[in-house]
Amino acid sequence: MPSSRKTVADWVAAEKDFEVNSYDGRLSSPIEVIRDSTRPWLVLTAPHAVNHWRKGVLKVADRGTGGLVRILSYELGCAGVINAKQVYSDPAYDYEHAFKDALEQFEAGAVLIDFHGMMDQRDLDVEIGLGLFPTVDSQKLATYLGSKLEEADLRVAHNERYVSPNPGSITNWALARDLPAIQVEMAARVRPPLGSEVACAIVLATLQDALAVGSAG
Repeated sequence: MPSSRKTVADWVAAEKDFEVNSYDGRLSSPIEVIRDSTRPWLVLTAPHAVNHWRKGVLKVADRGTGGLVRILSYELGCAGVINAKQVYSDPAYDYEHAFKDALEQFEAGAVLIDFHGMMDQRDLDVEIGLGLFPTVDSQKLATYLGSKLEEADLRVAHNERYVSPNPGSITNWALARDLPAIQVEMAARVRPPLGSEVACAIVLATLQDALAVGSAG
């Protein structure tokens, strides 16, 4: 179990740096890197925490994901990498990106969970994507995390729409380097600013408990 419990209020507070300027972000560095302390096996990412550009088109932020990765990383003592300031690129689409450069240092023996936001749809709370070439270990990770979310009465889909098909996605980038990795898409109703406090609290508590382990399985 975590040594302390993060709350929805902590999540909302952690999101403040990213929501400035209509989610362009206010940090001086485009990439926020949180070093691991007690769980070096785990890396959490939020490549769309702020607005970003894909092939010349502005894409809006996956709100709530930056704050979530920040508080989970500090709470769990794992690594976290967050796209913290809007620049004219997309860490989860471009093959070459400073975000992926920052991830290089965490490769050895790690598993990666890539957090994103999706619209409310299909009466789902979360969808877990496996990427183009999932490994046995990444499928185990998806099954483990999905089961924990379902135990909390959350509706979870596996690899239906958000399968992480782009070769440049963070999940596929990690899988290509033999790192177990999954993409976790969270509906707007279970994350700030639109999600209810009850739903957000359930997601946050479940993730804290599920990831507060020595390994992924």
